[in-house]
Amino acid sequence: MLYSIRGTIVSKGDNYLIVSVGAVSVKVFTHQAVLSSNKRKGGEVLLYCHLYIRDNHMELYGFTDSQALKLFEMFTKVSGIGPKTALAILDVDTVDRIVAAIIERRTDFLTRTSGIGKKTAARVILELQNKLHLPKTDEITETMDVDVDIEEALVKLGYARREVKEAIAQLGSEPKKLEERLRAALQRLS
Repeated sequence: MLYSIRGTIVSKGDNYLIVSVGAVSVKVFTHQAVLSSNKRKGGEVLLYCHLYIRDNHMELYGFTDSQALKLFEMFTKVSGIGPKTALAILDVDTVDRIVAAIIERRTDFLTRTSGIGKKTAARVILELQNKLHLPKTDEITETMDVDVDIEEALVKLGYARREVKEAIAQLGSEPKKLEERLRAALQRLS
């Protein structure tokens, strides 16, 4: 079974990287955090992989850390969640925050994903909440609430949602106060 690939980035698209591994170039679907952190063509990348096979169709999905891969695989086991939707969920926020949202039964957090309604979000939570563990969920959810407000404010100011999400994700858990997080996010966007 394929576990990971290490290679050189040949090109990238909206939701994939083309990675040259030896004499072979491989198309690897991935989420925005991976795409934004691997910007330069010719750079080396290590991706933990999941080979998705359905009917006579194969797709390779890659992640820069094994936690994201594990969460992706858990999402694809939920009824009604395919690999594209699982990637879309991973685009919503960091792995820790997504896990915290599931543990705390926050359907509103998951419905921020296009293609996920309240029923599907509730199904994801029902099937995964007892399988996930995360230390310090209080600290993570405290900044999650603030970040939702920051995201909406910056989008209303005209920033692209994708750029805003990337800037917020780069903040980590510090600073905690709304004003400080907003200022830090604006600095990253400038």
